[in-house]
Amino acid sequence: MKLAPLRYYRPASLAEAAGALQGEPGTARLLAGGQSLIPALVLRELPVTTLVDISALDELRGATFQADRVVLGAADTFRAAAVEQL
Repeated sequence: MKLAPLRYYRPASLAEAAGALQGEPGTARLLAGGQSLIPALVLRELPVTTLVDISALDELRGATFQADRVVLGAADTFRAAAVEQL
């Protein structure tokens, strides 16, 4: 199967991403990695009209290392955190 037609939007900020989701309630979905979302779209299990790609938003990145824990941003990868630790 192929993906159903949809719009792809790559916002420049979290505020723009929130606006895109509010503009299409129930049919817009966030895309960050896509490991579970893309297969569901291919199988047409979700009614999606718009993908809002938040993977490049710097606001969601940044690892901080404290004495007893590591705090990762929502879009940080394990690799990025490991490199920052070095």
